[in-house]
Amino acid sequence: MSVFGDSLEHNFVLSGIFTTKTERINLILTRESISWEVERESKSQTSIPLNHLIAATPCDCPGNKQTKPLQCYYCRVLELRTGCSALGTFPGHAKFMRLHFAVPYGRHMWRLKSQVFRPDESTDLKKWVDSIHELMSDLNRPKRLLIFINPYGGKKKGVKIYERKVLPLLHLAKIEIHAVVTQRANHAKEMIEDIDILKYDGIICVGGDGMFSEVLNSVLVKTQKDKGIDSNDIYNSLMIPRIPLGIIPAGSSNAAVNCITGSSDPLSATLLIIMGTYTGIDVCGVYSAGRLLRYAVTFLGYGYFGDVIRDSERLRWMGPKRYDYSGFKNILRRKLYEGELQLQMDVPTNSSSWRDDRCTVNCETCQKASQVPPDDQNSGRKIKWLSVRGRFIAVNAAVMSCACCMSSKGLSPSQHLGNGYCDVITISSCSRLNYLRYLLRTSYHHNDPFDLSFVQVYRVKEFKFNPFVSDDKTPATGCRGLQDNWQELSTSVWDCDGEMINEPSITAKIHCQLINVFGQGFENRKVKSFWSQCFPFFKKR
Repeated sequence: MSVFGDSLEHNFVLSGIFTTKTERINLILTRESISWEVERESKSQTSIPLNHLIAATPCDCPGNKQTKPLQCYYCRVLELRTGCSALGTFPGHAKFMRLHFAVPYGRHMWRLKSQVFRPDESTDLKKWVDSIHELMSDLNRPKRLLIFINPYGGKKKGVKIYERKVLPLLHLAKIEIHAVVTQRANHAKEMIEDIDILKYDGIICVGGDGMFSEVLNSVLVKTQKDKGIDSNDIYNSLMIPRIPLGIIPAGSSNAAVNCITGSSDPLSATLLIIMGTYTGIDVCGVYSAGRLLRYAVTFLGYGYFGDVIRDSERLRWMGPKRYDYSGFKNILRRKLYEGELQLQMDVPTNSSSWRDDRCTVNCETCQKASQVPPDDQNSGRKIKWLSVRGRFIAVNAAVMSCACCMSSKGLSPSQHLGNGYCDVITISSCSRLNYLRYLLRTSYHHNDPFDLSFVQVYRVKEFKFNPFVSDDKTPATGCRGLQDNWQELSTSVWDCDGEMINEPSITAKIHCQLINVFGQGFENRKVKSFWSQCFPFFKKR
């Protein structure tokens, strides 16, 4: 034990001699990690945290560099994909133990790797496998999942992604699965309303932002209803659901999963779910005329983005390309909307103290926000309401940064997952060329999009928007969408996580960390450049 240090003795479980390829190694299992080092080479230690371990499987083939990790579980991949009935048995012919574990990959992603060990004659292989499984069963990980698969979202690859990338990993981790391929809009919502969701350890969406929004809204409304809380009262303290949600990306933009897991990679998202890594995120309640319209988790957009989502609904046959077409068409239209914004402020506008901040794993800002009770979040702060009137091309509210494939840093790069605020961004009247400049800056971030004179950003806990519908510039409040003929009054609609809200007059309030999701935000890893890996002497100047 001395070669690994005295600190491991307290958590020590097992040790034994194994062989990997041609090397003899000393393998040590503790309650926190599994470590090995080549005999007589104390500097060659490798350590895997126990919470990164996915499975320990007995097998009868040593594997090689050409063998994928999932293709060597009882040496029959078919059993993995169809739900092997012998997951709890130990084959007597097994001669090797294969460890499957998650490792960081690149700046934000995760990958599954494996290592094969052949036990020495004095080492009991079954005891090792059983001990590892016993320790893993004590980890706070999901054991039963409800999975909704959207076969129509994005490029319609949801079922293929689930069957080829997600299902084998979940079987490998011995997670019980109840999978549902949705057949229509609100199919997942109807199921959640009718079943006991607390018998599951998590609800997973294989789809895009729209699918995740549907499940999130259903779970939140059901939780408040079960607890006797009126969701329509904007100032009610809401109950946090006991069940976490997860996303496997299979949509068009995948902004939510990109912010929550750090990438739009299905393997990374699945591994984070298996490891039971989750965090709390903010939810924005959208209200109008004394009733809850919807909960938003990524984005609210009025004006330009509202028009894009309204137009693209008629062009679903085009697939994801419909957003590009509608976006370009509405740039040429350059339609302006008049209205009044009322913003609840308790932080300085455009302050560098929050403009330069970034949300990463174990974010201190989000951790501090989670420790403050909802009733005390405004105590000690000087709150004021700021009124902003004008003619806007767009009014956007970013509940999270909204980083995605179309914007590397997102609509608001400094926005956090769980700080209890949203960033309201107004784009006032400007030329088509200037608005295109703003969109290009938001997409590529070669320059700060908020440095433009016609763009303003405000960090708020609550805001109200009311359109001007008469010549005397009187804001219209508390009216209900199409029932009051809003479309005849030249108003836009709200884009709420890719879904339309027809009521232009809304009140939006942030509920701090109202839902837990599988993920941990952006990793802050440093990765060597291509040139530095190929030529160690090369230094970037």
